Amino acid sequence: MDYRLESNKGKLNVYSPKIGMYLMEDATVDQVKIALATEMEYRTKLEIVKLLMTFPHGFLTTDNKVINNQEAVDEYESWYKEIYQRIGFIDEYYSLIDEKIQEIIL
Repeated sequence: MDYRLESNKGKLNVYSPKIGMYLMEDATVDQVKIALATEMEYRTKLEIVKLLMTFPHGFLTTDNKVINNQEAVDEYESWYKEIYQRIGFIDEYYSLIDEKIQEIIL
């Protein structure tokens, strides 16, 4: 996370230099905490999706050979590029991640 905080009359503005705009304005500390925790949750969920979609890519066998599943890695990266286009619509973006987890594990 590379955010900048600005205090304004007891409220917080959260600026993202990555996208060059404010993500939150006039937010309470609790609102900022919830937003940051949610972002962390979905970063972790993305790692789970990557693991599930690419498994066993990158793992070692008992004779120390790396398992390569490049096709699965390419499929994950293609899926991720597709959903990343929706990051401006954060609820939809999060929903697509949740849907993928459900699709994989059910």
